[in-house]
Amino acid sequence: MKLVKQIPATTPDEIVDIISEKIKTLTSEQRHILATLAMGYAPFVRAQLGAIFENLDIEANELRTTLNGVTTYKLPISNNTLPTKSKWNIV
Repeated sequence: MKLVKQIPATTPDEIVDIISEKIKTLTSEQRHILATLAMGYAPFVRAQLGAIFENLDIEANELRTTLNGVTTYKLPISNNTLPTKSKWNIV
């Protein structure tokens, strides 16, 4: 997720779709571990994961509390792929 803009031969939208499908297969405990591990990464990664979680109807408040509410994150992800991105200040 950290390198979503730099992965060759794919688009950021495709990456988000793939990650979303993988997250759907995780147990609740594994999702919690994933959110905990994301705390060690940059805020845009946490925002991206939070938007994916929220899009999948997974609790994401733990991630939201670690973000500055006025900071925006520029990620080339479409609204069709991740409709919750604006709630996470992803532009």
